[in-house]
Formats: sequence, C-alpha cells, structure tokens
Amino acid sequence: TQLKRLCLVITDGAHVSPETDGGVYHFVSTKDLDGDTINFETSLLTSPSSYEQLVKNGCRPIVGDVLFSKDGTIGRTVHIKFNKEFVVASSLIIIRPDTNLLKPSFLNYLCESSVVSQQVEGFVKGAGLPRLSIQSLMRVIGVFPPVVEQEAISSFLTSEVARLDELSLEATRGIALLKERRSALISAAVTGKIDVRLS
Repeated sequence: TQLKRLCLVITDGAHVSPETDGGVYHFVSTKDLDGDTINFETSLLTSPSSYEQLVKNGCRPIVGDVLFSKDGTIGRTVHIKFNKEFVVASSLIIIRPDTNLLKPSFLNYLCESSVVSQQVEGFVKGAGLPRLSIQSLMRVIGVFPPVVEQEAISSFLTSEVARLDELSLEATRGIALLKERRSALISAAVTGKIDVRLS
C-alpha cells in the first residue's frame, strides 16, 4: 500500500531562512546528515523566537520520526532515536509513522531500500538541483508486514549492517596500509635503498 496510509505526518521543514542572530537551537538541513545520524556541529543555529515559530509550523522532529532528504542529495535518511530540541529545513521531509502499524526502524530501512529508491528516482524533478515533492513521496508504495515481523527484520538488518560496516572499515584500513607500503617501496627504489639491478 502507499506509505502515507501508515503515517500520521509527512511534512517538510522550514521554507524560510532561520534567524541566526543570537542562535541557540540547531537548524538542520540535508548537508548535516552524516551516515545514519546528524552532525550538529555543521548545522546553523537559530534564535529562540525563530525556533518557537518553526516548532509551531511543524518543523521539529520527535523521537520515532524518520528524516528523508528531498533536495540535492535525495533519499538519505535518519531515524530519530534521541530527544533533542532542533528544527529542520525544507530540504528534509519529516515522516512520522503510526507505530501501531509501522515501526520507525523498519520504515528507515524501507526508505533506504531499492524498493523505495527506484520509485523515488522516477518522481525526481530538476537537473541542476534535483528535488522530490512531498506529494510524490506520499505516492510511494511499500510492503508492510505485521509489526512483529517488522521488528524481526529490523533487528536482523541492524546486526548485519553493523557487521558489514566493520568489514568495510577493515578494508579501508587495509587499503590505507597498502598505499603507505606502496609509497615506501617506490621511495626506497628511487633513492637507491633497494638494489633493483638484475643479477
């Protein structure tokens, strides 16, 4: 069925520039999404009065929401698992699932899957700055098993993704080490530290 049928809210963030004088509260946009979390160090800060207005306009995510990037780099997601006061820009869509029907962790993995990404690609408009509308995301169709099965799938994926991330990290370290050895070998050869003459 369509994603919107299992969600309480699907909306985007602020369409106005935040007031940054006396900035206190984080104003997060697509550029601040870092893997499966948010890098608050890179985000703008907005004033208390601006923050209050943006909260009234529905721009503040809560625990259990999933953020989905819709401008520029499309389809990056973050599952909000922490309670923090911040608001988001219009480049992010806030998806608030009905947790009786759809578990946030499963929704996040679903949004990262090819099932959703291939549909989203067909809805994207614009070449210079690709954009996805909220209405288009609402039309996305997904497979939604019972919540018990959703939790089992999410638990399995969390375990497997962590294992694959560790393997990827090991591979990255190995590549860096091999590059160092390659550079050292070349340096040793060209400076005469290694006898490369044929015997």
